[in-house]
Amino acid sequence: MKAKFFTTLLILLVGISYAHAQTVTLDYYFNHKTHTINGQLQQYHYTWEDQQNTGFSTWGNVFKKNGTTLNSLNTAPTLSNLQGTSIYIIVDPDNLQVNPHPNYISPNDAEQVAKWVKAGGVLVLMANDSAHTDLSHFNILATKFGLHFNNDLQNHVIDDAHFNDGKAVVVNTAILKTARQVFLKDVCGLTTNGQAETVLKSADNAAIIATVTKYGKGTVFAVGDPWLYNEYVNGRLPAGFDNDKAADDLAQWLIKQANNNRPKIKTDAAILKLINRNFADAATQYHLLMQHVPADSLPETYHDGRWHSIPSPVWTSGFYPGTLFELYKATGDTILYHEALRRLKLMEPEQNNNSHDVGFMMNDSYGLANQISPSNSYKQILINSANTLAKRFNPTVGCTLSWSSPPGQFKVIIDNMMNLELLMWATKTTGDSSYAKVAISHANTTMKNHFRPDYSSYHLVIYNPETGAVIKKQTVQGAADSSAWARGQAWGLYGFTMMYRETRDSKYLAQANHIANFILSNPNLPADGIPYWDFNAPGIPNAYRDASAGAIYASALIELSGYTDKVNAERYLHAAEKVIKSLSSPKYKAAIGTNGGFILMHSVGNLPAKSLIDVPLTYADYYFVEAMLRYKALTAN
Repeated sequence: MKAKFFTTLLILLVGISYAHAQTVTLDYYFNHKTHTINGQLQQYHYTWEDQQNTGFSTWGNVFKKNGTTLNSLNTAPTLSNLQGTSIYIIVDPDNLQVNPHPNYISPNDAEQVAKWVKAGGVLVLMANDSAHTDLSHFNILATKFGLHFNNDLQNHVIDDAHFNDGKAVVVNTAILKTARQVFLKDVCGLTTNGQAETVLKSADNAAIIATVTKYGKGTVFAVGDPWLYNEYVNGRLPAGFDNDKAADDLAQWLIKQANNNRPKIKTDAAILKLINRNFADAATQYHLLMQHVPADSLPETYHDGRWHSIPSPVWTSGFYPGTLFELYKATGDTILYHEALRRLKLMEPEQNNNSHDVGFMMNDSYGLANQISPSNSYKQILINSANTLAKRFNPTVGCTLSWSSPPGQFKVIIDNMMNLELLMWATKTTGDSSYAKVAISHANTTMKNHFRPDYSSYHLVIYNPETGAVIKKQTVQGAADSSAWARGQAWGLYGFTMMYRETRDSKYLAQANHIANFILSNPNLPADGIPYWDFNAPGIPNAYRDASAGAIYASALIELSGYTDKVNAERYLHAAEKVIKSLSSPKYKAAIGTNGGFILMHSVGNLPAKSLIDVPLTYADYYFVEAMLRYKALTAN
């Protein structure tokens, strides 16, 4: 099955443009059925991970085939945690017969979801017959959109000899473009307010069983059955039924509705062509690089004709498998994908590594693996990693600990903003708000103490762990304590942009805008957009450039352009385009067969420590590929 899936994905990924940006979130809160496997309690039944007849893994693969990212929501929906979701699916909410402690849909839940739809979200409501689902509370939500799930039974099928009793009548061929005969059994009917359009009717053509309606800027699709779960989209149905086609038709239509609701952003066709060439070249380079990586380690750099690799506990270890996963998403190259999986195994012990960089290591490796192929094992490793990071939190200081500190000191670096994404993901996945509380506290404290009046950032702030007072501010990897270390500014820009995405707290957006303005308005930013290793480096204009910082700027600015006003959006996107063009030039992008297989040249790791100066770096490649993927994801707009 996996081989077939990846072959299909290889064929289709090349033609995908915008759909990479769409996230399809499946509710795991109102539908939360569990069972015990090998002594562990696991959720099943209408989940992405469930590959049995009761799962949604097949339909999940259809969405992925069409370029979307899968997500799940283990908590009650809110405007905040639905941000970043394009399509939200609620299926078969629990009743007391299937869950002794069901999470019923409340009026507040319905209000939050309705506000999200009104702003442009695409909602899918999939009920069931009343014996198996909670229709009364589900209708609190459905009523918001002029819909009502009826307490009746349509298309009753008593056994496999009576499949035709489940034959639905296809009414809306604009949605179901290729499916002409579909199967739904034991479903509830729907009553509508007259504004909704009928999609499917019961076998006797008497009852509406699927409908669609507009609500504000958004769209709601409702059906009286889970319908597209594995049992009825995996070839089990008799010949003539088109549920497989219906799954693909509906997924494509839902994605189209989500695309139509997004703001229009103009991209440059020449840059898109350049990016496609870069992806092909990068894949060729990484085929070379993978031949020179020892089996027990991961590549960091290449210089003086030698490859330099690192063990998995080093903070940069996750970027190599992460870049491989990104290149797989970009090209469909399964050789790179399987190399990433092999290297991923080396990373597994780091879930328990007591390091502030566990977010870098695990989210950029296992996080991407889980996006491509969601699994409970990947999720558990990521949750364990978040637990490891959260243990470093000091509530008095309000931050997680960065570097090991002597008694009386608590050291926090700006880099740690990048590790907070793992904690935000853990709250969305588990429903445990403690992770997000740690991340938000850390971001707030960093915003308060790390930044100067011009919104440049110190690298390091040392706190008193007993009182939380600031002892000292330094820039260890920069030119001076008062200087603006280029990659430090990148971590801040990227980190606060991410925190706005995850929380929709306007102060994070304001902070990201301020940092972006400091970078883009700085008189020492070179014309090609690739910064010197420090904005105040001695010897400018002959100081070393840092391609890694430029790549991070580009990736962050592309995302930030989607959150701000039109003037800033154009400014940020044009700046990112400049960086991508510069990094694609022979000045920074290595010729095929050179640079040890790394993509970019001319990055700086830690110049004051005389370490990794003017060399390729694994994270420069990672953020460059990520930036290009993000830019391509804008093309449909």
